[in-house]
Amino acid sequence: MRPRWLIFFMFLLSMPTMAGDPPASNPNTAATLAETITVTAELSPVQVKQATAKVTVIDDELLDKRLVNDIRDLVKYEPGVYVENDGSRLGLNGFNIRGIGGNRVLTRIDGVAAAQQFSFGPLASHQFTVDVDALKSVEILRGASSSLYGSDALGGVVSLTTKDPEDYLRSWSQDQGFQVKTGYDSKSAATDIGLTGVFSFGKNQLLVSATRRDHEARKNRGTVATHDASRTRPNDLDGATTQLQTKLVHNFSAQNRLRFTLERFDSQVDSLLYSGQGSTNIFGVVTS
Repeated sequence: MRPRWLIFFMFLLSMPTMAGDPPASNPNTAATLAETITVTAELSPVQVKQATAKVTVIDDELLDKRLVNDIRDLVKYEPGVYVENDGSRLGLNGFNIRGIGGNRVLTRIDGVAAAQQFSFGPLASHQFTVDVDALKSVEILRGASSSLYGSDALGGVVSLTTKDPEDYLRSWSQDQGFQVKTGYDSKSAATDIGLTGVFSFGKNQLLVSATRRDHEARKNRGTVATHDASRTRPNDLDGATTQLQTKLVHNFSAQNRLRFTLERFDSQVDSLLYSGQGSTNIFGVVTS
């Protein structure tokens, strides 16, 4: 009998006491991670996992981790989404979602629809007027969304949101600050530098930023450098983009604010189309 009493006594000692031990955690009151919210999917705030359509939300922290330098890097890891590219002359065009691109994928910047793609013959130039360094979040809605956004969203919607001054001040924990950001991409010998200044005075906040990017043709493994259609090396190309942005925010309250945004975006590409040169036969006439 003694061993049984000993086992029972040890069991009582192992039981938690009412006063000394901390209360057991209640699964109903345990802290939970904040759910990702999307507005693009249904034009109202809804959790991503509850959205009726397939939607992806990319925040600024993930953009920094992926070392995003352009919109092609922006969707590099998103299945079914890519950026159309004219490798010979105009560079990056617009977004393509599940095989549908051009003006059938709506691009929105801070809730305003971007200009439509400019096409002429086999070439197209997308009117994309924002630098990726200025982005706070990206929402990608896959599938037809014409009922919400019209025929421009037949393939889907890409909604871009730029940073507000408070996004910088929150991490800096002060009323003003400056940031310098540089980068280099060996694939196209691209260099970039960005300068940002943020100021807070009363209920007003001001953000001023400037970004400059220079790049050459994207490298490949071609070795033939002829000046005709037999060329396998990339055509000579020099490109540059410059963005200047000023954003003034007036906070009426914690839920109401008024934004004024002034932005200038300039993109220029100079190329020598060697691979398009040579002789051709047009209606029996050989011409260069």
